[in-house]
Amino acid sequence: MKTKYLLLTLVIPFVVSGCGSASTSSSTSDVEISEDAVVTEDGAVVLADYSSLEGTKEVTTVTDEDVEDEIETMLSDDADYTDVTRKIKKGDYVTLYMTATIDGEELYEFTEDDGGYEIVAGDEDFGAEIDEKLIGSKVGNSFSITVTYNDDFDDSDLAGNTVDYEIEIGAVQEENIPELTDDYVKENYDIDTVEEFEEAVRESLEDTNEEESVSNLGQDLIAQVTESSTIEDYSDELYETQKELVEGNYEYYMEMVGASSLDEIYEMFDMTEDDVAQEVMDSVYTTIVVEAIAQVEGIEISDDDYDSLAEELAESYDYDSLEDMEEDYTEDEIRYILIEEQVADLLIDNATVTEVEASDDEE
Repeated sequence: MKTKYLLLTLVIPFVVSGCGSASTSSSTSDVEISEDAVVTEDGAVVLADYSSLEGTKEVTTVTDEDVEDEIETMLSDDADYTDVTRKIKKGDYVTLYMTATIDGEELYEFTEDDGGYEIVAGDEDFGAEIDEKLIGSKVGNSFSITVTYNDDFDDSDLAGNTVDYEIEIGAVQEENIPELTDDYVKENYDIDTVEEFEEAVRESLEDTNEEESVSNLGQDLIAQVTESSTIEDYSDELYETQKELVEGNYEYYMEMVGASSLDEIYEMFDMTEDDVAQEVMDSVYTTIVVEAIAQVEGIEISDDDYDSLAEELAESYDYDSLEDMEEDYTEDEIRYILIEEQVADLLIDNATVTEVEASDDEE
């Protein structure tokens, strides 16, 4: 499920792509506002002309391989798992009780009481040497091993270090992936045949690609207007709200990937604290520009429209209900997202859009 912090997908690209910022003045009640500025609840902006923007919409072709990969993922999601006592083989799910130390200092400890640490044999989460010891072993086996990691190892806690491990194999499970048959798709997806199922998956991928492409185009056009506009004032409240959101995004991501500090996350995205500060300002500027365009164009979400539009939004974010979404978002945040979508649609409708095939590395 997408959560409140799904905005990472919108926030991070601004930094990665080096999005410029609008001309702006500092937040203060003493700022002199131009006559042609649009004054919103959160600030004031002299909007750039947005009547004839140019944008590029990337088109991603869904291949047979894409369909096969998606079906493989769906089947894996429907898999069940069986405890086994045989020797471990590649692909088994293995629960480890383990302690990892560097020069006698504890780095990790996963015990039976806390459920241990689950890996997939052969994925080399802790390096090839440990997987080589695991494959062929059984539940209850224990071993000690010392591993020296290269500087470029994926896990930054391990990279460049020599780590001593004490490992016990707590459990082994075999993954049982269902067979793709007419009976399976009928029972699980209410589709009569595998051929019809494959076509439905293809259509779903095409719809997803189209939605993502349109969303990226809309965000790009909003960014164009923001970069060319002049922000004359912004409220302290808006700044603090966006700062909390941006920092919260990275804190959430830190927890999600198991990083030990925000510095690790910044390093992952090749960022500095100055980049994060600029990201906050980019978010402030974007919010004011979106609000201003909505104000000029008379775009608003009435109370009568809110429930139906918000329910559609909740469904698109994979929530079971609007009530579930409102546990992660405030009503004001949901209204802003809905308004931003309508502003993006307006810009797209008035823009000259060139379609290009997405490059392989973007697919």
